[in-house]
Amino acid sequence: MSILRATTFFIFLIGYSLFLYSCREMDLIGTINRNLLDLGAGLTMAAAILSLFFIAKKVYHISDLVKIMGIRKSSIIYLSNIIWWTLIPANWYYYTHRYNRGDYPPHADSYVIGIMGMAYFTILFFPPLNLFLWLSMRKSILPAKIFTKPTHYTGIALIWEIIFVLCLLLNLLVLVLTIIDGDHFTIPIIMFFTYTLLVLRGGKIAFLKSV
Repeated sequence: MSILRATTFFIFLIGYSLFLYSCREMDLIGTINRNLLDLGAGLTMAAAILSLFFIAKKVYHISDLVKIMGIRKSSIIYLSNIIWWTLIPANWYYYTHRYNRGDYPPHADSYVIGIMGMAYFTILFFPPLNLFLWLSMRKSILPAKIFTKPTHYTGIALIWEIIFVLCLLLNLLVLVLTIIDGDHFTIPIIMFFTYTLLVLRGGKIAFLKSV
């Protein structure tokens, strides 16, 4: 087993162990450590998705990461738009699940506010999402290797690099918080957009290297 596969498997085991420990604690003393339960579920989900991605892309060693190819422009548009709207049911499950397990008072409307807030967010940022996709793919070559590096940094290449780095940092921050929070179905959505950002960056860099 490669170091890469072993690492993802180890993270999976840690997450699953935390999840089982929390469940066993509930059976023994009647209470549950929600933080450990959520973290365990989040790590398990993230590691499982990452492992499936490596299998699908035939990534066995760290050196194989530079060989990962992106997807076509049409696939990016269709998948991004479809998966974007799954934020609403994913968020609905998140708040409903936590309401049912007692995280919110029985008659509080906190979870309803959370559900409606994400629905507004999804609708409000749908046009900016497609504008960003259009600008990123306007002058790009796809599919391309997602971890490609520019031959040299011109002004335009540097600007795009900064944009993608900032977007990736924000995306990874949200991913980490989502994993800690154990937001089961939002985790794969955020991970998809992490991949999408890498694909868009690779396509843009590939175009800039060709001119």
